[in-house]
Amino acid sequence: MPNQLTEFFSEEYRRKHAAELVVADSIIIIKIPEFNINHEKYIALLTSSIQGDEFSAVCINTNPSPRNNHVIIDPNEYHFLDHLSHIDCGFIVAFSKEYLKDLLFREPHRYKGSISEAAYIDIMLKVSQSVTITDEQREKFNL
Repeated sequence: MPNQLTEFFSEEYRRKHAAELVVADSIIIIKIPEFNINHEKYIALLTSSIQGDEFSAVCINTNPSPRNNHVIIDPNEYHFLDHLSHIDCGFIVAFSKEYLKDLLFREPHRYKGSISEAAYIDIMLKVSQSVTITDEQREKFNL
């Protein structure tokens, strides 16, 4: 008897479904190795790298960004949030697409939904105007 609903589906189907979730605007909960924190963060995927092997992402935080370069999202629109949150548009993290696909294949509960179109546009505008995003990041991820 399967322990989880996902076990009713074939491995091939689950891998394909996980790959379909690794797209711009997806929200995933993940541990970010570059951060010196011992808890996981929500990230919102933005754009694929020019080579197509990585995704840029921004972090969802409880506090506003220091430079006030954030987009506010409301818990009434995002069921997984407990309170008003801020998407930091002044800092980009990158993840391998294969890593994200494998993570969502193994742990599909990490996918939380997607950013609204209006919020995604606001994020992209703020990221494109951010003075803290490097030229290398802009070029690599077409920001």
